[in-house]
Amino acid sequence: EGIERFAAAVQAGGAPRLEVVNTSSNGIGPTFPPGLALPGLKSLIVKNNSIQVLPSCYGECDKLSNVVLDNNPLTSPPMDVYVSNGWMAIKSWLEDTLA
Repeated sequence: EGIERFAAAVQAGGAPRLEVVNTSSNGIGPTFPPGLALPGLKSLIVKNNSIQVLPSCYGECDKLSNVVLDNNPLTSPPMDVYVSNGWMAIKSWLEDTLA
């Protein structure tokens, strides 16, 4: 509930230069809010939550290079893609779902 309010505030222009989101260990899930997929986002640290779905819009964040998804029951994209190949493989998977 709190993360959704934060994402709504960010989308409303509350954090135009947001570069880092760290919401580790906050019980977030099952879907991570798409409202934080901003053009300037560089780091997304969401380990130790209940995230099953990372929306495909995060694949469009060109500056996003540091992503930590550890200890989430991720199903979309599949967690094994992340574990074996890291963020760039996840990014590619997300981009493919947009195509």
